[in-house]
Amino acid sequence: MNEKKKARVFLFTSFQGGVGKSSASLHFAQGLRKKTGSKVALIELNLFSPSYLIWHYDLMNSLKTNFLEFFMGDWANFAPSEIGERFNEVDGIFPIPFVEPVTRKHSFPGSPSTKGRFWPRLTV
Repeated sequence: MNEKKKARVFLFTSFQGGVGKSSASLHFAQGLRKKTGSKVALIELNLFSPSYLIWHYDLMNSLKTNFLEFFMGDWANFAPSEIGERFNEVDGIFPIPFVEPVTRKHSFPGSPSTKGRFWPRLTV
């Protein structure tokens, strides 16, 4: 019997910034990947601060695309099997930031560079 696995959605949210939503969701995705062996898409929908996923996975220069570009494009014909063609995969996790950074400089404590700001670029 060929049963399809159902996708699940988990949401981490808070009105307060800096409480660890990105870290918690990343650790949850890593744990889910380890427990189930399934690939996990981790979408970070943060409009107002730098992308933790880009910094954590060092995707500054290798990011394939972001969620906004994907959504503004031809997503209606997207098949789940194509996720690896559109988004980066790191250890079975697809870290998908909402937007691409406006600059390639980090502004995270302990990151390679704290010069300049790191704000998302919204293009519509």
